[in-house]
Amino acid sequence: ELDILKKVWLKKGDKIIILVDELDRTSDSTIATFFETMHSLIDDNDILFIFTIEYKTIVRSISKHLSYDKPNTKEVVSFLEKYIDIPLHLYNHKNNYNTLIDYILSNNNSSALKKESSVKKRKKNLTNSNFKKLEELDLEQKEKFKELTNIFHSNLTPRTVKRIRNLLLLCLSNPSFVKHSVNLENTNINVLNKNNFLTFFFVKYFYPEIINNLYKAHSKRNHLLNINCSFKTVNKITLLENKKYLIRELQKMYIFELIEYNKFSSHFLRNFDYVINR
Repeated sequence: ELDILKKVWLKKGDKIIILVDELDRTSDSTIATFFETMHSLIDDNDILFIFTIEYKTIVRSISKHLSYDKPNTKEVVSFLEKYIDIPLHLYNHKNNYNTLIDYILSNNNSSALKKESSVKKRKKNLTNSNFKKLEELDLEQKEKFKELTNIFHSNLTPRTVKRIRNLLLLCLSNPSFVKHSVNLENTNINVLNKNNFLTFFFVKYFYPEIINNLYKAHSKRNHLLNINCSFKTVNKITLLENKKYLIRELQKMYIFELIEYNKFSSHFLRNFDYVINR
């Protein structure tokens, strides 16, 4: 059957190129089984395979398949050499996402935003949000977005950055949120400070337990006070300079902001606990 397909598809000198993406996101057994079932195709000179894989995941999965208790890079490399002739390791950009952020924030993908919006609109309590006008981040907020992206870079992929942008812009485009005010000590105070909300949004997206702990500790205090944050609060963050940055930024926030942001963002972030350290 393969020979028949090749006769139909290929002209002289042509090759079939098969791109295998996100193999590392399948189960451990599936990854090893996939490679082992390639024997009948791997030596066919008319077929080329291109794999895009996350190397650490592949090493862990195949090590289990080979009955090792711990990842065994040497044995996995030997296993993969049967199937991959030319490994190409992409440069790791995790230390600086600024170029990627500039591109993503300057290309607000309307179709992606509409897709996110259509999903979120089906949820309860969003009936007052028409999302007809999508907010944009100004230059100051874009710089803030970059700062926070580089704080959380170890958890990020380009896809995650786009998703955060989409959810963030949708949340900021909710009219009932943008115009929302609270009455404190007989004064109406507008809730939304976009820079503070950016900090809140990133922290809740990646570490919702930090926000939950802050909420429990502050909800019964005077809402006009600033948040009190310590190193213990942000102990999930690895680097000391990142801890200091988040403590400083979170303490700029008033308690009433924390409470209101938590309420409004729950429509968008309540189901995202799974992203923590994944």
